[in-house]
Amino acid sequence: MRALYVTESLLKVLALLFLSIFSIQVLADKPVEEAAVNFFTLAANAKALDGQKVSVVGWIKFVEYESEKSILLFHSKSSLNEFRVEESIQIRLPEEDYKAASEYLNLKLVTVYAKFTAPKSIGSLGRLLDVKDIDIKAIESDI
Repeated sequence: MRALYVTESLLKVLALLFLSIFSIQVLADKPVEEAAVNFFTLAANAKALDGQKVSVVGWIKFVEYESEKSILLFHSKSSLNEFRVEESIQIRLPEEDYKAASEYLNLKLVTVYAKFTAPKSIGSLGRLLDVKDIDIKAIESDI
């Protein structure tokens, strides 16, 4: 009876060991789409993240000047309301997507999935290019 119990225990241990090794291998083979980062991580690691696919959460604002259209992502609602451009990241969208996106996304809390480009000058936190998607995180009245 004791030998049967030891054999069952040994089989359970071997099965768990096999499953854990297999699970780790499956997870290791899964490609990472983008790194989830915040504004502070981007600012502190701009050179290391340059050219990387990232997802970042922030408040989006579409701005139209006479000479150009701009999309900015702010880290906080107060930064957006005070229009602190030095605390924002520029987003580049194709011209044909600007109008529809601005009507739907302007002044919303969103997650942007894109390629990060490090700032080339002081007073900028960089740019998000090749935007894959922009998801609304919450409706303003919920926050």
